[in-house]
Amino acid sequence: MRRDRGSLDRHGDGKPFSGENLADDFGSQSAVTREGIGALYRALVGDDSPEVPAALNRWKRLVSGACGHEVGRPSPAADALAARYGIPLNGLRPAEMLFAVHTYYALLVKLLVWQVAAPLDKLSMPAEDDPFSWYTAARDEPIERTLYYRFLFEYAKRRRPAVMIETGTFRGHSAAHLAAGNPEGRVVTIDHDPEAAARVRAMNLANVTPVTGDSLAVFHNVRDLVPEVDLLFLDSSMKFPHAHEEREAYSTLVRPGCPILLDDIFINPDMEKTWSLVPPEKAEANGLHYKGFGISVKSVAPGEP
Repeated sequence: MRRDRGSLDRHGDGKPFSGENLADDFGSQSAVTREGIGALYRALVGDDSPEVPAALNRWKRLVSGACGHEVGRPSPAADALAARYGIPLNGLRPAEMLFAVHTYYALLVKLLVWQVAAPLDKLSMPAEDDPFSWYTAARDEPIERTLYYRFLFEYAKRRRPAVMIETGTFRGHSAAHLAAGNPEGRVVTIDHDPEAAARVRAMNLANVTPVTGDSLAVFHNVRDLVPEVDLLFLDSSMKFPHAHEEREAYSTLVRPGCPILLDDIFINPDMEKTWSLVPPEKAEANGLHYKGFGISVKSVAPGEP
């Protein structure tokens, strides 16, 4: 896979990486940012898993040592920062608030690093061994909605994939976020449960087509429906060899250079084996989902631009 910097927007008319655009999309007035930091803050003050306070204390030691004073003390500056990000001042816990802000932007930087490096044959994600990976232990649904679903929404919004396939509709949230990210694109979402299709239809999303059936059994029907795909999101069976065969089949529809996303890659040994068989142009973005999240890129055939 050989691509250059100019190909960062090759598969869509997404915004360029500029300070102005990043500030608009991820600054303190962005709804995505305020929702994300709010979810992280609520998890920090409400989670009872031992990993969360341990990470907070580690962060306090690191930052206090760098600043030369204890961080997280009540102050007008802390109140002003909380108000800026929409965090209630009543009962404010400044240390947790600052850690939530720091965690959010640390994750954002990781994702930006992946986005920039992937097209340059440097597909990797920074390691999760840092104090900001605490949210993988919190296992909080609002955090998952913020990070996992927002990633899908932002990708569709910026990259504008014309055709997207999801296997494993379940509640329809992922399909809805992809469809909302690019209203002009088309999302085909597949699930064996007829109730999943009913839930999607109840959302009245004009650009989402639900398909009922086992993903492998309906593959030829889906191929006739959408012979070329710009984004593939696999989130159905967690059993081997079904998960592996599903990726092998549906990846043939993906256009070269486009992403193949796999959810729950560390949920069980079957999925770990499935992930191990994915070609090497891949990265783990486990900060998006505590059960693991994999990103790979369909290879460009020799001789193709």
